[in-house]
Amino acid sequence: MLRRSSHSVRRVRSASLLDRAWTWATTPHRLVGCALLRIGLGTVVFIYYANEFAIRHYLWSADGIYDLGTYDRFRGLAQSGSVFAVRSTLMFDLLYVAGMFTAALFAAGIWRRTSSLLFLIFAWSLFSRNPLVLSGGDNVIQVTLPYLIFLDTTRVLSVRRYRERRRQPTLPSCSSKGAVAPLEALAHNAALLCILIQLGIVYGTSAIYKLLGAPWRGGNALEQILRVPEFSGSWAAHVIVGHPLIAGGITYGVVLFEAAYPFMMWARRYRVFAAGGAVLLHAGIALVMGLVLFGFTMIVFQTVLLSDLQYEQLGKWAGSVRQGLTIRLRDHHIASGTHID
Repeated sequence: MLRRSSHSVRRVRSASLLDRAWTWATTPHRLVGCALLRIGLGTVVFIYYANEFAIRHYLWSADGIYDLGTYDRFRGLAQSGSVFAVRSTLMFDLLYVAGMFTAALFAAGIWRRTSSLLFLIFAWSLFSRNPLVLSGGDNVIQVTLPYLIFLDTTRVLSVRRYRERRRQPTLPSCSSKGAVAPLEALAHNAALLCILIQLGIVYGTSAIYKLLGAPWRGGNALEQILRVPEFSGSWAAHVIVGHPLIAGGITYGVVLFEAAYPFMMWARRYRVFAAGGAVLLHAGIALVMGLVLFGFTMIVFQTVLLSDLQYEQLGKWAGSVRQGLTIRLRDHHIASGTHID
């Protein structure tokens, strides 16, 4: 009797665990982070197009610095096909404008599946057409592009969501998980997991390669980098080069952070520090070394680290800070005898 009872309890517990695991797996996670990733990557690729629009023929066309002959010669080594590898100038211009339009559609969250597929084709083609003029962040974008097709990136912060709220004014501003087909949710979560694993690999391998280099182990790698003319233009670069202790501290700090990142990103308690540290790291790279687009690209990828609950808590914290500053400012104006609306 007791054995039968214990077996029944075990079966009930096993069924309960399986039900909870299935519920978790078929619920799309980190919808806010995925939406921010969509907006960020769409904006980055649009900037690529817009920045080089005036010299697009020089950089990307059949007769540019990376002409079709060079492209065909090296394509088999490290590149794949590109829709921009055409000889017609008119066709190239049409495709270039289409690529810009696709990036804008993707960033806005219009026609998710269609725009994601087109974004994959055009962004991959742009990066593959001339790899010599890119900043480095494009490599991470390229390995992420296939997964974006499966992510549910338009549930929040999108034109789709705005239209749904226009049709249903009672709809909450931030989407709940809602009713989603199990297969679609599984695909979303699997793609999200792949992106997170790739992100961990990027920082982990970066730390390993740094440790293999004598300048990084010796603590003077940053000083050497900032002495290169292309990276020494900012006032911060001159300050760091002039203070070896600061340069050495930052050098070792970068290595330690990148080595810890693949572990911190999985822990709920520490992923905020992983994201915050990465934002500071890449903002510093953008400001000190002038690699703005690379820095912005890597900052965009940190958006998928935080859960929807953490974004909600962050929003509440920002709202309370804003309210506190408003009250202090109002009290200051009242005390000084001025009036503000």
